[in-house]
Amino acid sequence: MKKLTAALIALFCLVWTCQSLTDLDYRLGTSKHGSASLSDLESFHGENSARLSVDEEGNYIRVSVYFDYPMPIIDLDHLSMWMYPQSGNGNIQIEIFLDGDADGSYNSKSSDDARLRSAKKSWSEMSIETEQWNELDGFDLCYEEYGEDGLATLDERAHQLQGLDVVRIYITIYKDPGVETTSVFLDYIKAGDQIISFEPLEEEVIKSGPASASPGGQITYTLTYGNNLQEPIDLVITEFYDSRTIFVSADPGPDAGTDNVWTIRSLQPGEHGQIVVKVKTNKFSCKADINGRASGTGFTSIKNIVSNDLESYEITNTVRLASSGFNATDTVRTAIRPVAGSSTSFNHHGYGDFRSQGWLKYSSSSIILQQAMNASRSPVLVNPGSKTLTFCGHLYASNAFLSPAREISYSEEYRYADSLRLDTNLRLSKSNTDLQSLSSFSGWAEIAQKWRNTSYMQQYVGSFSRDLQAHTRIAKKTKSRSEDSLECCFASQDVEL
Repeated sequence: MKKLTAALIALFCLVWTCQSLTDLDYRLGTSKHGSASLSDLESFHGENSARLSVDEEGNYIRVSVYFDYPMPIIDLDHLSMWMYPQSGNGNIQIEIFLDGDADGSYNSKSSDDARLRSAKKSWSEMSIETEQWNELDGFDLCYEEYGEDGLATLDERAHQLQGLDVVRIYITIYKDPGVETTSVFLDYIKAGDQIISFEPLEEEVIKSGPASASPGGQITYTLTYGNNLQEPIDLVITEFYDSRTIFVSADPGPDAGTDNVWTIRSLQPGEHGQIVVKVKTNKFSCKADINGRASGTGFTSIKNIVSNDLESYEITNTVRLASSGFNATDTVRTAIRPVAGSSTSFNHHGYGDFRSQGWLKYSSSSIILQQAMNASRSPVLVNPGSKTLTFCGHLYASNAFLSPAREISYSEEYRYADSLRLDTNLRLSKSNTDLQSLSSFSGWAEIAQKWRNTSYMQQYVGSFSRDLQAHTRIAKKTKSRSEDSLECCFASQDVEL
C-alpha cells in the first residue's frame, strides 16, 4: 500500500458567498450490467466509499466528477484517488473534459473545447494490490487528446492546453473478461485542492439560512463542518451574530460560557457534522406620547407626518472555521421583510386667528390621534421697517391617514376657506380602525375615502357642517382574503349651501 505524503490540505476557500465543503460534485453511473453505489463495507477516508461493479455480460461502469467552478488545467497540479480492488483484474481509464469557449461546459461540437483520455491500464500493470487500499496518481498515466494521435503526460497536455478549464472528469472501470465480476472500491478522489470522499455532508454549504424573514421572527442557520485531512484535527467554530439579532438556541449547544463558539476535539478524517443555530431578530418597537397646543394671530404654517412603516433591511451572519493551517468563513445574508404600517399627516397654513390642540400616542402597532383646530381668516399687518404691509390669504388645511395593510385610507382637504373648524379622533391598531371627523367650514372641500372594497370621493363648495364616524374591524385573519369580514358604519352628514 502506497502512503499519501502527509500534507495539510486546505479544505475551504476564503469567500463571502455560500461555500461548500468541496467544489466537486459526483454522479454514480448506472447500466444494465453494472452498478455504482455508496458503500460502508470498505473505506479509506470516513465511513463511505464508492463501489463499482460490472457483471459478466457488462462492459464498464463509471463515476463522473463535476466542478462547481471550472478549474484552469494549468492549476490541476494534483489528480489522484484511492482504490481497493475487490475482484478481477479490471482496467481503469481517466477522461478530462475541458472548456475552451468560456461557456462553463464541454461540447463535443465546439472546436474550442477539448477532451483528454488516458490509456487503459489494468490493476496488475499499475502494481495495484487486491483487497487493500492503493493510491493511483493520475499524473502517472499517459493521455491522448480525443481525435488526435499520440500519447503524452498530463503535465505536457496541460502545457499544450493552457487557457482551457477543467469542467468534469470521468473515472471508468472496464470489466476483466477473465472473471465473472469485476469490482473495486474508490475513495478520496482529489482534483487540485478539492476532495470527494463520498460522505453525505461534504457537498453541503458551510452555512445555510433563509433568504428572508419577518421582523421579530426567528432565523435558523445550519452549519456544516468536516475534516478532509488524513489526520485528526481540533476545529473551532465561531459564529458572528448580527447586532440586530438575539441568540435563542443551538443543537448541539456551544462551549460553556459562550453562545457562539464550538470546539470539536479530535475530528477524525472524513468525519462531518452539523450545528443548528436559532436566532431571533429584534422586533421593531417605538413609543411616543406627545401633547401640544398653539394659538395666536398672524401667519401660521404647521405640518406633521407620523408613520410606523418599517423598511426592509439586511441581517448578516458569518461563521468561521479554524484549525491549524486554515481559516475559512461563510456568510448568509437574510433580508428582513418590510412592514406596511400606518401613517397620518396634518397640514395647515393661512392668515388670521388660529387655535390648535393635539395629542398623539404612537407605537409600532398603533397610532392614536386627537386633533382640534379652529381658525378664521383675517388680514395680518406686518411692519418690517418704516412701511406697514398687509397680508391676507385664505386658509388651507389637510388631514389624512393611510393603512395599506388594511386597505384603508382617508383624506380631507380644505381650500379657500374663510373659517374652518376641525375635530379629529383617530385610532389605528392591528385589527381595528376608528375615526370620528367633525368639521364646520366655509369654502371648498374634498373628502376621499377607501374602506377595503368601498371607495368614494365627495366635494363641497359653500358653507357646511359635517360629521363622519367610521369603524372597521378585521374579524378573522386567514390566508384567504375572502374569509375576512369587515364591519363599517357611517353616521349621517348635514350639508348647508
